[in-house]
Amino acid sequence: MTITTKGRPLMVDDGYSYVKDRQTDLKTYWRCENHKHFNCHYRLHTCNVTNDILERKGTHVSNRNRDTTKLLLRKFDEKLNERATSTQETTDTILCQCLTSIPDTVRARLPALDHVKRKIRKRRQNHHLPHLFLTTAIFQACLQYYK
Repeated sequence: MTITTKGRPLMVDDGYSYVKDRQTDLKTYWRCENHKHFNCHYRLHTCNVTNDILERKGTHVSNRNRDTTKLLLRKFDEKLNERATSTQETTDTILCQCLTSIPDTVRARLPALDHVKRKIRKRRQNHHLPHLFLTTAIFQACLQYYK
């Protein structure tokens, strides 16, 4: 289980990615990530308690949609974002640590390293102040004072 770039749940099974379609009390229904682009109607049903796959419905349009490199790039981005927001390591250290965990085929599809470093800096800039600090009385008083 992972998340999309918009923060939604994403399930990976057998090299294919599935986005959450809907959820009931007992089951979660997932549809193929390529539902719109390639008109793929493959679906998964999972149990909410155990996260086991209960049922598989349909057939995938083709095997060319199974892209392990894309999945590894997604995991690289998740790891990069997580380390950027939760550690105080330098940008170069984060980049080096994340690059060592991916194969060369995935590195070839990465953007220029300057762009990746900028992404780390922007992620840190957006998460610089903790949310609790923004709601404290001291912070609110400072805002009123400087207005």
